[in-house]
Amino acid sequence: MEEDDFEIEGGILKEYTGSAEIVEIPAGVTEIGRSAFEDCTSLVSVVIPEGVTYIGSHAFEDCTSLESVIIPSSVTEIEEGVFCHCTSLMSVAIPDGVTEIGRSAFDDCRSLASVIIPGSVTYIGNYAFGQCTSLASVVIPSSVTEINHHVFASCTSLKSVTIPDGVTYIGEQAFSGCISLPDVTIPGTVSEIGEYAFSFCKPFMEIRFAGSKEQWAAVTKAKTWRSCTLFCKERMLR
Repeated sequence: MEEDDFEIEGGILKEYTGSAEIVEIPAGVTEIGRSAFEDCTSLVSVVIPEGVTYIGSHAFEDCTSLESVIIPSSVTEIEEGVFCHCTSLMSVAIPDGVTEIGRSAFDDCRSLASVIIPGSVTYIGNYAFGQCTSLASVVIPSSVTEINHHVFASCTSLKSVTIPDGVTYIGEQAFSGCISLPDVTIPGTVSEIGEYAFSFCKPFMEIRFAGSKEQWAAVTKAKTWRSCTLFCKERMLR
């Protein structure tokens, strides 16, 4: 790794042109620009220094050998497509202080087996963890009120998901194609469920609604929202 490999202007890392497997971004960088490392297929590990506050959209997209990344606590937002198609990325620690995870941020990270979403996150964009086929469990923090469309679609190894009280909306195909998910509990705060939200899932998957039958009747539901068995407070709804 050479200093000449970095194009930096005014603290913004605009482009990395090297081919190193391990990269430490120089101190003094405050922003990583859009697509700065895109298609760096030799990159295996990257360390982002404290002081970086912004990582631009698609910054590490298609870094297909990237296995690990350290995101500093100074980052508050993970933009659209930042790690999209990083098919070797196995784990990522999203620091406290991050408030938004953008659209397709980790889409198609097929090796991502675990992720911790901190309680500071209030927004998770469409397709954020779609096609993360190794992801086995996820806990959505209580700070999140909407599960947008395709957020966990085709997470074929997902066996456990916690949807917190306070969530009001579960979007189109949010959990579609989660063929290993045996059951899920929808909190009584949910008021709308989109098309195919729980379709193409595990056969005989059970969905439990934590509210009453009256609350369930008030939920706006797309006709095609599920293909599974539904229970409400221990009693099946037919």
